[in-house]
Amino acid sequence: MDPLGLSSGVRTAGREPSTHCIVCFGDSITRGYGLPEGRSWPSLLEAALRAREDGGAWIVVNAGVPGDTILQGLARLERDVLSHHPDVAFIAFGINDAHLARRKTDVYREQALWEDVQCRPWRKAIVEMGVTRHLRPYWRRLRSPSRDAGMATLHPEPIPRVSLPAFRRALEVIVERLREARPGIYLFLVTPTPITEHLHPEWPAELRRRQHQVFSSYVSAVREAAATLGTGLVDAYRTIAQGDMRQLVGSDGVHLTIAGQRQLAEAAYRAMAEAGLVTCKT
Repeated sequence: MDPLGLSSGVRTAGREPSTHCIVCFGDSITRGYGLPEGRSWPSLLEAALRAREDGGAWIVVNAGVPGDTILQGLARLERDVLSHHPDVAFIAFGINDAHLARRKTDVYREQALWEDVQCRPWRKAIVEMGVTRHLRPYWRRLRSPSRDAGMATLHPEPIPRVSLPAFRRALEVIVERLREARPGIYLFLVTPTPITEHLHPEWPAELRRRQHQVFSSYVSAVREAAATLGTGLVDAYRTIAQGDMRQLVGSDGVHLTIAGQRQLAEAAYRAMAEAGLVTCKT
């Protein structure tokens, strides 16, 4: 029995029938920022999968982009994820979203998300009616953020780059679109990894405390989304927090060391094993 369901036709044209594709979709933690090539958790996961002796070939695509929020990720979903026709996808955002450093471009992206949510139902109906070509210019105009969009929401005090409601909704949209495009795909949400006291040492103590409080709410949001949406969960926060943080998180207070990346790769492998996609390593 093929637990990935490839025998039912969910397969990439030109790929070997026994080859499974995994896309790891996220930010600098997924990319393995600051580490040598091959030391990111997606690369280590691929090495572990290829070392198995029970057959099947695996391709793991690293679609992590440093600095990306989930809204920036959503904008490249087609190019960086769906274009690979994945059988499995790990969705790992949250650190940049919770960062108390909102920019004007973050406001524009969030406004575009809500416009898309409101317009998508009737846009789908228009596509089905076959009149997309005539309405495309109007659609582009509607989706483009206005020049002064969101300026009233910019506060002098730092706020998260992506609001918690928008973060939750973006998770839902990504899961919906992946399932729509790839029926039978296995999805895993990955919580943000912990931040430490070394993040932004130049900030006042009160602001640093607030950053940790805000960050915790985004970790919880990912856990809740996994339960609500029925996806798998890789609790990267708990995985790293239960270890020696001095060894697993770098001196900048956010990016993982090689040891931290290894821990995360093992957690991802365990999640796949629990889903019945691979056998547990002994």
